[in-house]
Amino acid sequence: MRDLRDATLGGFLEALSSGEPTPGGGAAAALAGALATGLLGMASAVGLKRKPDDPALREINARAKDLLGKFLDLAREDAEAYRGVSEALKLPKSTPEEKEERKRRVQEALVKAAEVPLRTAELSAELLGLIAEALPVCPDSVASDLLSGARLVHAAALGALYNVDANCLYIESPEVLSRFKRQRLKLEEAVSARIEGLKEAEAKIKKWLGEEDSNLH
Repeated sequence: MRDLRDATLGGFLEALSSGEPTPGGGAAAALAGALATGLLGMASAVGLKRKPDDPALREINARAKDLLGKFLDLAREDAEAYRGVSEALKLPKSTPEEKEERKRRVQEALVKAAEVPLRTAELSAELLGLIAEALPVCPDSVASDLLSGARLVHAAALGALYNVDANCLYIESPEVLSRFKRQRLKLEEAVSARIEGLKEAEAKIKKWLGEEDSNLH
């Protein structure tokens, strides 16, 4: 898959729904992260129009631009990594030597295919923290954009972690699996905590609904 910087959204979605194995869920997760980052960039830019010298807003806007490029790169890398697994599975296995080489190549490709979405989840956790920083310094008028971004990147993180899971099911190295397990559980915990930390902001934007009725009618 070519770099998303050079592709249209429609073209990506057509490729996603084509029935080909790539791009797949990992690339879609990275794109969701990119969309969330775009919303953060927009919200901080709106804030800078009102307070052009605000150092916090400048820092948030700069970090958002950096993260956007990284998410777009990860969408491409995810497709390439899975393509590597597909190519390794097609290697010949007629002789013991061929079987051994195929197994080695498949295992290497699976590790790579798990590492890429793990980085997507890491960036997603970082972005959630940045959105939390942005909420109190950005105008209230963009709170809905920031919260929309938070939920998009929450989905990105979970989607990326599911792709880590899918590859780890077939990785044979106990050492590699142990490393991925530690990283995966730590990231899931961090993402959950950061989403929980946005509950107050979510409640604020929904206050027009009044008190929540605990009785279902």
